[in-house]
Amino acid sequence: MDVTETNPTRDLPVRIDTTAANSSNVKKIVCGATETAVITHDGRCFVSGENKHGQLGVGNKQAVRIPTEITLPTEDPATKVRDVALGSHVSAFVDEVGDLYTCGFNGSVSI
Repeated sequence: MDVTETNPTRDLPVRIDTTAANSSNVKKIVCGATETAVITHDGRCFVSGENKHGQLGVGNKQAVRIPTEITLPTEDPATKVRDVALGSHVSAFVDEVGDLYTCGFNGSVSI
């Protein structure tokens, strides 16, 4: 199957290139409705998905088709990610000392 920017659907498993993670072993994978996050054993976090509300924490609201490493806004840019949760329009990241970071839609929706 041809996976492109206009056709991101995969109906068969596709191997993901992890060379961006310096061959770090995958520790945890979290899948949301339209986003995915991967934490490696060395505490790096890579995200991909629709990102319509900036919920991936990459600094914009554009779709992220290639797993991209995020950097938490800490004094030490090498701070490791311990955990991540993905909601429908928001993400939460916990660093190695237990500090919580969120990004994405931070309001409420009237029904």
